[in-house]
Amino acid sequence: MLRKIVPILLAAMFVVMGITVFNITRQDKQNLSGELWVKRSPQITSITLYDNDNGDLSSPVPTDELTPFDEMTLVINITFPDDGYLYSVDVVFYHNLVGLNAPDNTSHHATYHWDRDIGDWSVSPSGTTWDVDTQNSSVPTDKISGDDQIILVFTPSKIARYSSTGNWVIYVKITDLDNPTLLYGESELTSRKCKFYLEMSVDSTNFGFGYVPPGCENVSFNYTGGINITVITNYYWNLKLNATGWYNDTGHLIVNFSEFDSLLADDDPTCNETKASETGLEPVWVKPGWSDPNYPSGWFNLAPSTDDITGTLIRLYLFVTLPSDIPYGHYTTTLSIITEQH
Repeated sequence: MLRKIVPILLAAMFVVMGITVFNITRQDKQNLSGELWVKRSPQITSITLYDNDNGDLSSPVPTDELTPFDEMTLVINITFPDDGYLYSVDVVFYHNLVGLNAPDNTSHHATYHWDRDIGDWSVSPSGTTWDVDTQNSSVPTDKISGDDQIILVFTPSKIARYSSTGNWVIYVKITDLDNPTLLYGESELTSRKCKFYLEMSVDSTNFGFGYVPPGCENVSFNYTGGINITVITNYYWNLKLNATGWYNDTGHLIVNFSEFDSLLADDDPTCNETKASETGLEPVWVKPGWSDPNYPSGWFNLAPSTDDITGTLIRLYLFVTLPSDIPYGHYTTTLSIITEQH
């Protein structure tokens, strides 16, 4: 009987011990200490745009307008109410037609970024004429106690959209290394203008029609593929054509273009398309000057360029028509190609 009771007592002891250990484990407690620092965010106290290049402000020239394809200087004054390190800087140039949060594009929106991890400026969109002079730009990297300054030396794109009414905004945001997500300052410089920009290149200095008879009509010149006129511009523009007439070798005006339609210009090799089938610009007669608005000699209100590297291409084709009584011989003319703001 005793042998049966002993195993039962031992089993009961293990059950009691297990329950005891389990109850002790549930009552464990660990205290953690916590802390935080309440810190004021950095602030942007002023943003100033200067015409000066290379960051040279020995003779500062403040301005309210961007100048495409010309180096400029932006000065950002900042203050840290509580000591800290600058972590990042973002400068956004944007046209209010698209707004601050639009994607970067060459004509309306560009972002300059600096951060401590990389230690240098970048610009978006890349591969355009938006540019940054990293050598002359500066960002404070030591601990800031109170006031300091950021200098961005940059170049606006050739096709940064022209504005005479202050449509451009310069937005700046700075962040604190201690908490870049929450400790930041931002400000905007509004109502900035942008100057008109236009450049033109022509891939030819001469053209010819070869040998043609009197009374010929719309004979194409002997220039394969047309004369390439490349324009880079940030606003609507005009392309004007000006010539007086055909002169003989002694310098006498034989065919006056104001009296006889002789030199026809088009942007494709087919000058006799109907208006319904016209695929590009309508052909125009070249005139001396533009005194008659009913017969404009050129094309007007052409669209701004969408690419600041390749620009806008106009292929110029020329056709000659001669009076039937023109004397035989050699004739010359001078064709002026003029581009201007619309």
